[in-house]
Amino acid sequence: MSLASERMPSFIPYGVTLSAYVVTNEETGEKINWKLGDNNRIVITKEDYSDRLKVDFGVPWIWHLAEVISLVAVVGYIVICRKRQ
Repeated sequence: MSLASERMPSFIPYGVTLSAYVVTNEETGEKINWKLGDNNRIVITKEDYSDRLKVDFGVPWIWHLAEVISLVAVVGYIVICRKRQ
């Protein structure tokens, strides 16, 4: 079987670690190795993989920390505004 480069329509936004993306074969669930291509697109080497690939994104933990900080700030702002009335 010949090797071909399959370009996925996904890209890596600035500041996101590469380990946040996982490419798997939908039929077998097997993880597929990938690398960055032109314009930060995900590039895989197609060997025995099906045409149905799944790209998952795992949210970095620091994003959840930022969500909590934002929630605390909004709640604090509401509490302060109510005390002033």
